[in-house]
Amino acid sequence: MTKTMIRITTDGSISEIPNTGYESIVAAIGGGYLEAIPMGEGHAAYIDEEGKLKNLPINPVASFLWYKRLRPMNDFLVGDCVIVRSVNDEGELDGEDYSPLPEIRETAERIASMDDLSRCAFVKPVRATT
Repeated sequence: MTKTMIRITTDGSISEIPNTGYESIVAAIGGGYLEAIPMGEGHAAYIDEEGKLKNLPINPVASFLWYKRLRPMNDFLVGDCVIVRSVNDEGELDGEDYSPLPEIRETAERIASMDDLSRCAFVKPVRATT
């Protein structure tokens, strides 16, 4: 069985692409150092660790998916990302990557089809004032 990962780009496109290991993940996000973001149920999103320093655009679909799954406080994801599953079908962490569960892609596609995702709070981050 071919391992896959879900790629979510900043323009909201979602695709399932082959996961052949580290190099394919780095290529799918456009390079940089990888940062793993927990997405629950053994899933992780990989993004460019320095994406905010590089002023990469906000990824509204990935951010909203992350929010729906784990409710992070006052944060958002930038740049393209990929989602992989790190546990096998028995829920065991064995050092391998597995294809994400279908409901991850289905939820991402529902989010991407929202009429005006730009109205979500994380798309226009609020800066603290003193």
